[in-house]
Amino acid sequence: MVNWLVDHATTQRAAWRMPPLHLLVLSELSTGRRIGLTVLRAYLIVAMDLVVVRVVQLALLR
Repeated sequence: MVNWLVDHATTQRAAWRMPPLHLLVLSELSTGRRIGLTVLRAYLIVAMDLVVVRVVQLALLR
């Protein structure tokens, strides 16, 4: 019985297909998630700016 369940689950998982994008609904972002994503975006921008500054410093010193 257990083997049949495992085989059935594996077959269903292998046959699953992503629904078309036009049928998917957009999810609402919670306030906490929105704040977290904003903080992450700000961190990435600051990190990228620091890398650019460092590359320019190294380029000008040589």
